[in-house]
Amino acid sequence: LRAESAELVGNYALRIRFSDGHDTGIYSWSYLRQIDPARRGQKG
Repeated sequence: LRAESAELVGNYALRIRFSDGHDTGIYSWSYLRQIDPARRGQKG
């Protein structure tokens, strides 16, 4: 499973289309920052 494309949803989120065809989720910038593996263990 991989991300195939992404589109902006307003100024607050992304809708990501995945290789299996699903694209129903909207992911806020706040949520994406929380799950970013590069930020794990960092504050702020």
